[in-house]
Amino acid sequence: MIEFIRFGVGMRLKVSAEDGALVFRDEGYIWRIFGIDMPLPIALLLGRAYVEERPVDDERFSMRMTLTHPLFGQLFRYSGSFTLGDESAAEASKDE
Repeated sequence: MIEFIRFGVGMRLKVSAEDGALVFRDEGYIWRIFGIDMPLPIALLLGRAYVEERPVDDERFSMRMTLTHPLFGQLFRYSGSFTLGDESAAEASKDE
C-alpha cells in the first residue's frame, strides 16, 4: 500500500494483522511524477515508520505511530484514541 502526502511523495507500507491489530511498516519512500514511482532515499533522514491501529470496542480504536532513525533513535511518536463517526451525521453537517 502507498500512502501519499503532498507533491506526489508517498510512503510504501507493508500491512499485516498482528495480535488483533493492523500494523503498517514502511518499506521506503517514493516520488510519483508523471506516473512514474521514483525511490526517495529520505529514510536516511527521517528513519523508519511503524503504525499500529487496534480496536478498542465497536466504536473506538487506538493508534500509535513512531518514526525511528537508525542513529538518532526515536524522532517522533504519536498515539491517540479515536471514535468512529456516524456517516449520516457527517453528511448532514456538510449540507448545512
